[in-house]
Amino acid sequence: MRFEQTLLLDALKVILADGKSRKEFELLQALQEPPWEIFAKNALTSELQLFQTHFTLFHCLYQLQDIWLSDGEGYLKISALHIQLMSEDSVNLIDDGEQKIKAYYNDWRHFSETTERDVEELLDRFWSAFGNLAYWAIPAQEDVKQALAFFTLPDNAPWAQIKRCYLKFQLHNHPDRGGDAQLSKAAAKHFDVLKRQEKAVIG
Repeated sequence: MRFEQTLLLDALKVILADGKSRKEFELLQALQEPPWEIFAKNALTSELQLFQTHFTLFHCLYQLQDIWLSDGEGYLKISALHIQLMSEDSVNLIDDGEQKIKAYYNDWRHFSETTERDVEELLDRFWSAFGNLAYWAIPAQEDVKQALAFFTLPDNAPWAQIKRCYLKFQLHNHPDRGGDAQLSKAAAKHFDVLKRQEKAVIG
């Protein structure tokens, strides 16, 4: 893995040296294609793989941020929607919040010790932070049927199949990846219905 990180770091230096702004998904796509081919084509096909791919990329991005600051090349802006080498004057943009995020990605234990269940719990806490008791109420059965029909899933589809279907749908239709924004929003809405249904079933 460390050898792959060295290759990834070298590739990032070449790709980002032009100073152009890129989104995380655009960068991942470039790293999946020749001549780099650092990430496998199936690197985004499960929640755990998504997390590990994302973590590896950001781990190396923050390493590169330190390298370029030390060499006087400039400040590497890092976020999911904005990755860009900027003038060194931008270094004053690094606040306590970014330092905490940076510390998280610099700790490789988060990669090696995070399980698929951990990723699911992280996602659940994320959604809970933006929800309330009314939001998480048991959905109407008509809404559940519509949600399943949207994804062309059978009435007895297991939760694992629902998640895979939703993930695949968003990988193809998310606007950050050149997809249809309305379709992506509709998918998220229907997935929320099915998520609430699943929570109701498992208690």
